[in-house]
Amino acid sequence: MRKLMLNMDVKEKIKSIQSEHTFKKEIGGILVGAYDAEIECLRLTDMSFPCPRDQQFRFSFFRKTDGHQEIMDQLWEESGHTKAYLGEWHTHDQDTPIPSVVDSKNWKRISKRNHNFEECYFMIIGRIEFIIWAVVNNDIIEIYRGNCNAE
Repeated sequence: MRKLMLNMDVKEKIKSIQSEHTFKKEIGGILVGAYDAEIECLRLTDMSFPCPRDQQFRFSFFRKTDGHQEIMDQLWEESGHTKAYLGEWHTHDQDTPIPSVVDSKNWKRISKRNHNFEECYFMIIGRIEFIIWAVVNNDIIEIYRGNCNAE
């Protein structure tokens, strides 16, 4: 599995969500990035935000294709076909987020689809920390833990 790096503006978006979001309903979107050959890693460059047809509830978020696919298509074109879908993100009303059983099942299902990269990442943004996981051989592995207020 390749290393994952987060662009500073992605960290700023996460920090903004943590400081401005009420966490009364979950929000989410897609993670987008590109391969950085210089440092031989995937770089998380963009994340979409909820679109009008997404469903947001106290303890769940259902992302619809409408809106997010258009964002992905635009980033793909603007980047000269280098940016691609890297995964999903959503919030949890927890200081340190823990994936639910539903999260784990969804991640395993999504990771089995064909993607531009072998890796598929899943981020949950909590009130204090955000954590990124990947599915490897059907196991969910934590690969990154961050606290934007401490960084």
